[in-house]
Amino acid sequence: MKSSRLFHIIHRLLRDGRATAPVLAAELEVSVRTIYRDVEALCEAGVPIITEQGKGGGLSLMEGFALPGTLMTPEEQAQLLLAVKSAGALTGTDSSALMLKLGGLFRQQGNDWLAVDLSRWGCAGGDDQRFRLLQQAILDRRCVRFDYVGADGASQRTVQPAKLVYKASAWYLQGLCLTRQAFRTFKLSRIRSLGITDEPFAPLPEPPPIESFATGTLYPEVQIRFPASLAFRVYDEFDGDSIMEETDGSLTVTARMPIDDGWLYGYLLSFGGAAQVLAPEQLKAGLAIHARQMAARYEKDCPHPQNQTEGVRLSPVCWDHPQKGNIITQEDYPMEQKFCQSCGMPLGDAQEVYGTEKDGSLNRDYCIYCYKDGSFTGEMTMEEMIEYCIPFTMEARPGMTWEAAKAEMESYFPRLKRWAKQEKQ
Repeated sequence: MKSSRLFHIIHRLLRDGRATAPVLAAELEVSVRTIYRDVEALCEAGVPIITEQGKGGGLSLMEGFALPGTLMTPEEQAQLLLAVKSAGALTGTDSSALMLKLGGLFRQQGNDWLAVDLSRWGCAGGDDQRFRLLQQAILDRRCVRFDYVGADGASQRTVQPAKLVYKASAWYLQGLCLTRQAFRTFKLSRIRSLGITDEPFAPLPEPPPIESFATGTLYPEVQIRFPASLAFRVYDEFDGDSIMEETDGSLTVTARMPIDDGWLYGYLLSFGGAAQVLAPEQLKAGLAIHARQMAARYEKDCPHPQNQTEGVRLSPVCWDHPQKGNIITQEDYPMEQKFCQSCGMPLGDAQEVYGTEKDGSLNRDYCIYCYKDGSFTGEMTMEEMIEYCIPFTMEARPGMTWEAAKAEMESYFPRLKRWAKQEKQ
């Protein structure tokens, strides 16, 4: 406690230049007599504290005084050295000279037990000069102009930069976007052609929390289930408090995530079909549409033009095998992912989603919504089916136009079994 008080007194005098013993005593919750004993101890240790009596007097440090490194414990010195080394890696600056000076001040020899490298794989050193340019612009309060590559394409932005934030292994810029007339967040890796302008700006208010930048409100709650074989990714990418382990070993993640910018769909598809969305329904529908679009892109290369999605298999690394654990082959687990040959909806292994024949048997070409009791649920043309599905596509993909949704469906619907038959007739 005494060493902490001594450091507080020195820090206070370095920061403010002068302080009275009663004020220091109130801050540290000790008596004035204790403060004077602490001051005496500091003077004996070589800290030149001057005491002035009368009005305007108090305690002050002799001009030119620098904080001696010996006032910090070895543990505190090690923490400071670690912080400097980490900061250098984060900002892409060379901290070796500062580390050498601090080592000499603390009388510690260099110790390379820790290396901090936060650059991306395949990228030598820091990403580029973006961090330092933005740091300069923030300190000088000058606007920056750059091209930003977002989920909706590239756009040019003029921004009053406020703060650089390191979150989830990436740097972000918070600032007032003059293009959008609102605070926005920008991922540094997506910034292109960055430049500092001569346009100054007044001090900015504190930006809102980074989590709420995308929509201005909290993200919706998303619930996803993963097989046990993907635990290594789940624990890498989600907070432990958001993960629940089920009795069968699978993992259920509940977290707030953005579902309106397209990023989440690509992330979920990176699990090769193993990630099962439990909620919300909007995310389920959007993921189904993205899966259809992926299938449509590659169907032309499949060898069976009449029903090209029947042979699509899920990646075996996404599933647990009852006997071999995670080491399986395609032959060990012949799980197929089909799509309804009428509306393109993905068909899993749940029997209730398949259409039915008159005798109650399953029809594995069509979903129950399109085919039931041996016949299609509604007589319509392919064009009418496309018109029916367009609103669902637009709802799941905000910003998509009617024309774009129609064009995508027109590209793959003719290859679905139901409509290919009609073409032949």
